[in-house]
Amino acid sequence: MSDNLDVDFKSEQKEITVSPVAKKRFAAISGFGIFVAIYGFLITVFMLILAFKFYGMASDMEKMYRGFGGAPSSDFVNPIVSMYNTMGTIMLIIGLLCILPGVFLIRYATNIRNAIQNNDQYDFEDAIKYLRNAFISVAVYAALMLILIALSYLGVFTPDRPGMTPF
Repeated sequence: MSDNLDVDFKSEQKEITVSPVAKKRFAAISGFGIFVAIYGFLITVFMLILAFKFYGMASDMEKMYRGFGGAPSSDFVNPIVSMYNTMGTIMLIIGLLCILPGVFLIRYATNIRNAIQNNDQYDFEDAIKYLRNAFISVAVYAALMLILIALSYLGVFTPDRPGMTPF
């Protein structure tokens, strides 16, 4: 192994060889991974609260309109209720998708710390696998967001006015 490499990846070896500098870097990355995971979980909680807030607004809109003597299936209320329910569903999906990267980052942080403390090759390999899964889940999340943004500009989520764009 050359002197400039920090990690020895020999498959027959059950221990990893990591320099003290690399150990410090992995420890810092693992701490930051836990921070980002907690941040992702907070986003999830806020998105779920927002989703149920939209569902509540849809229900309140129907109750309010019926209180004024309107029919529950009027041309005025249905598009608004539909829009609130659609936004609630979108927020619910986005919030639930924020859970995956956080779970993978916590698993990565735990395994990388165990690998460094115990010189365990298997924990190191698992940590890298979980980091890869975190990146994949973030990529899927970003692709979904791009699709939702494109669909919103095409007017898919606009009730009774398909094709309407904000421009």
